[in-house]
Amino acid sequence: MLDYIDVARVRLGHTCPVQNPNPGKDNVALSFTPDLFHLTYFIDRRKGEHDQNWSEAFLTWPIVYGLAEPAPGVGFLLLDLKGPRQWVIEAGLTLETPGKGAAELWLRQPPREMVPLALALADTNTGEVLALRVIQVPGTMATEARALLGRQRRFLPGVLASQAQQIICDRFTSRELHSLCATTFVDIACEKSN
Repeated sequence: MLDYIDVARVRLGHTCPVQNPNPGKDNVALSFTPDLFHLTYFIDRRKGEHDQNWSEAFLTWPIVYGLAEPAPGVGFLLLDLKGPRQWVIEAGLTLETPGKGAAELWLRQPPREMVPLALALADTNTGEVLALRVIQVPGTMATEARALLGRQRRFLPGVLASQAQQIICDRFTSRELHSLCATTFVDIACEKSN
């Protein structure tokens, strides 16, 4: 389910205001902002494979991203970080009941040329924010996301959307879902800061 978040509250080195839906495990939480989305990817730093290199990768690797709608109203935001290791992130778009008025306001936002997509990497055990990245996405993607969620409200009310997404996730890998994106965009890697 998409909840509203004030991205100004997400600060590096502080506890993430977004709760991990599956504490202690690697997971994705997607929240909506006035413009688009805030994605938080939770990793377990205690595991050997999640070292400082993941934070650097999260900040510097180019990202290919897009929306996939394998069935009407069943949507996913997909990110494919392009580096030496495979890192594909999928986040289900589910607008169940984010609060009176907030969903309606979000769905009716006017189109803009570019909108920010906020990304955070956080520790799954402590909630500490390890890395932050904001990419500018074409406003057409925000318009597509709003249209997709509008279809979801018509065809898959309540928890039906979450159930449909789970069925799709059980059948397809993240890479297969990414291939279903009608349009993909690329955010070029940031320069490594010293």
